[in-house]
Amino acid sequence: MNFDEMFCFARLFALAMGGSYPKKLSEREMDMACELLKKMADNSANWTLEQKEMYKLMVDYAKRQAKGY
Repeated sequence: MNFDEMFCFARLFALAMGGSYPKKLSEREMDMACELLKKMADNSANWTLEQKEMYKLMVDYAKRQAKGY
């Protein structure tokens, strides 16, 4: 996990929590944040493979929905 990934994740989290900044994420920031979420799922020791795959599908769905706004 590098600084850029963590920064994009922090911006995504701030946006999701309804903060006034940022108003929107760039496509690159959204991609990096989503990839980080997927890596975190892969590294989760207490999730089954099925849970990890379901989580990744939910991340992809949320990413597609966010592009509409």
